[in-house]
Amino acid sequence: MFRCSNRVRRPASQVATWVCSPAGHSARHGAGSLAILIALLWACGYGQAEAQTARAPPSNANSGATQPRTSEPRQEAEATNGGIAVNASGNAKVEIHQTLQQRDPEVMRILKSLQDKVNRVDERLSAFTRDSEKRREQLLNDQADGVDEVLRKARQRNASPAAQAAIRSLEKGSTLEAEILLRESERLAAEKEPPDLKRAAELAREQGALAMARDTQAALEAYRRATEYEPENPNNWWSLGDLLMETLRRKEAAEAYERMASLAAERLRQEPSNDRWRSTLATAHRLLANVYLAQDNVPRAVEAANKSLALTEEWYASKRSRREAQHELALSLMQVARTRLAGVGEMMRGPPPANMSSRDFMAAVMKDAEQRATDAEAEYRRALTLINDLLDRDAHNDTLWLHNADCHEGLAWAFMARQRREARGEIAKHVEVLERLAKKNPESAFHQRNLATGYVGLGDYLTRTEREPASALNVYQKSMAVLQELAKRDPSNVRWLLDLANLYRSIAWLAQPWVTVPSMMDPGYRDHMKPPVIPRPEAILMLQEAQRILGRLDAQGLLVEPDWELQKQVEADLRDLKCQMQGYESGLGGRCYRPLPAHAR
Repeated sequence: MFRCSNRVRRPASQVATWVCSPAGHSARHGAGSLAILIALLWACGYGQAEAQTARAPPSNANSGATQPRTSEPRQEAEATNGGIAVNASGNAKVEIHQTLQQRDPEVMRILKSLQDKVNRVDERLSAFTRDSEKRREQLLNDQADGVDEVLRKARQRNASPAAQAAIRSLEKGSTLEAEILLRESERLAAEKEPPDLKRAAELAREQGALAMARDTQAALEAYRRATEYEPENPNNWWSLGDLLMETLRRKEAAEAYERMASLAAERLRQEPSNDRWRSTLATAHRLLANVYLAQDNVPRAVEAANKSLALTEEWYASKRSRREAQHELALSLMQVARTRLAGVGEMMRGPPPANMSSRDFMAAVMKDAEQRATDAEAEYRRALTLINDLLDRDAHNDTLWLHNADCHEGLAWAFMARQRREARGEIAKHVEVLERLAKKNPESAFHQRNLATGYVGLGDYLTRTEREPASALNVYQKSMAVLQELAKRDPSNVRWLLDLANLYRSIAWLAQPWVTVPSMMDPGYRDHMKPPVIPRPEAILMLQEAQRILGRLDAQGLLVEPDWELQKQVEADLRDLKCQMQGYESGLGGRCYRPLPAHAR
């Protein structure tokens, strides 16, 4: 239990509730650490005066608010002349489309039959990294190379029945037979004398690219073999790391990205003017920062993000006119800002210095949080300026719009850390862009999931900062509708299951009696309690479902430390609600404490 003073004690479960944030936000912005600090500071009464102002709606005259972009994202272009319109956007779409158009028309025809799988691979790439454009092009070309190889075998005079069957299956949208055929070619390349390991690695990558939309484990095994055949190729480790990250094998993902970074660094030393290796190395450091944030290892995440920023600052300074250098710098600035916000509260991990009073320690923590949030705001603003400049030249690029939304979300977190009223406006801009992208891409699970987690972030803000539980419930219900639809598409998707667990907990929080309490330090805080927005039995059922989801994932070894913390929070909330059903405020250690006032039951 966290003790704020000798006069009032706040239930431990209530403090814990403020720690939670949607999984997407935790990974991308270090929201867990930030929320911990905000929870403890609010629990001790810090910032309450400022919060009264923060609850007022933001005015249009806000000097600190960023101006939203209003251009609508463009609708997807249709494929022409037998081509395939890949699910990329803006310049990336044109470049990839032109690259694929140069291929055998028969390859293009078969790829068109695999359009759904191409789109699913694209969604999965974007779901766990914002550095997806280069990987998208590489994967699409690997898919095309695999189809090309199968077609070549099927066209031979003495074509095997397996090759002919593989082509027929591809035309029907199935890749399994093609993967089996490519696996045999891979084996022959690896076993010939001398072994042709480069060719074996190519064939393994082609299998992995084809398998990604069908069987994650098969794709993972294929990319592992590619790294064994060709361990000096950083792209092999990139592909492997992405799949490991997607399947929540974060320790192994970090090892893959570290190998990618070391190989790219060595290539850059050999070719210091080669921007390809500079970009690959900067990307590797950003990917490592993502993994470390997911592991709650903030110091290493900060180190990786700063390395990426140093590389891209130098690159942009020397080649300011290049779109890629500008985009890479924006991504690195965003990553540094995320790790900076994740570092808020690091001082709270250990005990206060022996020669410092609790009040002085909390003042030092507040000062540190203020500085980190201020620096993060500056970095997000600079990144937003770079992204908006790119949008001025390419106003229909979905990837850039997504980065624009990320910047607004990051600014919201930076403002929330300082109890600034601009937070609500930035969250609204973030959600507005996500809504437009989701509307434009109704079949894209990636954009739908982004919107769902965006709604949860807005709902959490309305609940915990604005004290508007009814408005929050409306937003949560929108998120629920999106996530339930996604769950129908893929009931075993780990990320969507974690999203649902977080959402259930956020909605269940609306049944707590202190949702409408401005400050628990107020001796008369019980006067502010109101009946729950949702029935407590319904909230209990939601938390029990969250428990079941997390329990199943834990049994499969798919949870890590931040997820275990969520498990503890769910359990604490359940104890509180069960005690509230009996007429008490909260529960701890198997006991219920302090009767609820009659008007809050």
